[in-house]
Amino acid sequence: MAETDPLVEELLKQLPRIYLNREMHFHCHRLVHSEKQKKYISVWEQLIRLQTFDQINRKNLIIHLERIICNIIRCSKQTRLRSICLEGLSLTPDEGVRLLLALHNSRKTIKHVYCWRAFEKMVGLTVDTVHHFKSGFYANKRIKKNDWFRAIGCLEFLTTLSINYAYIATPTGDLLVRLAKKLRTNWHWLQLLCLEEEILQRTEDGGYVEKVLIPDRAWKAAHFWAPVLKVQYAIIGVPEYDIHKKFFTKHTPIHTFALSTSIDLRFRQPWYIDCTIKTLCTWYADTLALKRNNIQYIF
Repeated sequence: MAETDPLVEELLKQLPRIYLNREMHFHCHRLVHSEKQKKYISVWEQLIRLQTFDQINRKNLIIHLERIICNIIRCSKQTRLRSICLEGLSLTPDEGVRLLLALHNSRKTIKHVYCWRAFEKMVGLTVDTVHHFKSGFYANKRIKKNDWFRAIGCLEFLTTLSINYAYIATPTGDLLVRLAKKLRTNWHWLQLLCLEEEILQRTEDGGYVEKVLIPDRAWKAAHFWAPVLKVQYAIIGVPEYDIHKKFFTKHTPIHTFALSTSIDLRFRQPWYIDCTIKTLCTWYADTLALKRNNIQYIF
């Protein structure tokens, strides 16, 4: 019989059933006896019905999860946690940071952190006072930059970080550079989910105001400190080339590029995609030319 996953087992024992989606409960029981789950924790959006709770029950759930992660990792010598997935949970900044800080005792074994859409919509990082107005994020939608760095930066052997672009973008790019200095040659992959609303604020006259973008000098510095780092882009629902190019610069070490334009081909033709393709082939010929399928387009 396969060795049970102590974290999933404790989730089933300790979390009241009100926290669990009934349709996923049987699936979770099967995972208790799954060999694969020994080293991986997934707090699924489908399993934890976070959006259905009132403020008190939501707070209690986060406390439960935080304690379970801490206790399992601290008490079980057999647990060597290597990966955690918080995708799609729509956490508040405080909730997300608390759950990641609970991984401190696994900082020498965690290699993969997956956080696409882990936070609520329109969540971004705190920025310097000078840039506060431009950031476009409400106070309760800001992740405290130092807390976020402390949560991610303590994972000494992290190789893969999967996050929204807005979770790492600062006006100076200092968070990206600090992570690169901390992780160095251990850091292999940065997977960025790029959403238009997280970097641009539409105005009444049809234009837009930029929020926060990572500057070219920060990408250059990150490549210096983390020379094996490769960036994988997923740009979702963005049809304009002028917006595509805001997410990357000449020194961004792009390895893979996936683009979804959300265009209805019955009414529009994506002629401007040529500009995106030309830019990618010109700037990143050395990293993208090895495999043609490193560039994907979904209209």
